[in-house]
Amino acid sequence: MDDAPGRITHEIQAAAKSLKVHVVWASYRRGPERGVIYNSSILIGPDGEIIGTYDKTHPFPLERCDCGGWVTVGNRADVFETALGTIGMIVCYDGDFPELSRLLAVKGARSLSGPRPCSAVLTSGISPIPPALTITTLHGRHQRRGPDAGAAIISATA
Repeated sequence: MDDAPGRITHEIQAAAKSLKVHVVWASYRRGPERGVIYNSSILIGPDGEIIGTYDKTHPFPLERCDCGGWVTVGNRADVFETALGTIGMIVCYDGDFPELSRLLAVKGARSLSGPRPCSAVLTSGISPIPPALTITTLHGRHQRRGPDAGAAIISATA
């Protein structure tokens, strides 16, 4: 468990810089106080710098501190300007709550990254996607959330 930037992001930041790609990296990260843990999505730019972080606002009930789990609920849903356009982030179970996707779209998101327990690489048009990574859209009820809100959803399985 570490901060971001820190041990949990160092290698992926270096890879993003080397490949000149945007990366959305899902990870648990340490909060500002002892015992605070977030389930986060971290947007890293092609320069290797962190553009923004989203802390999951809808942790699965068994994951939440107030239900016996270990995750503190996030309280912000921001969008981030990139060379690829404005990106909003959701994490896993967040996709079951359409109001979050709608909020991000209202804030200007043109695409939503929805990582499950994995990470997603968004190409910048310069470097190819590493062959071991497959970009897919979310299926079933998740697939409808972004388009309903006017934004595309990007997710990966690795």
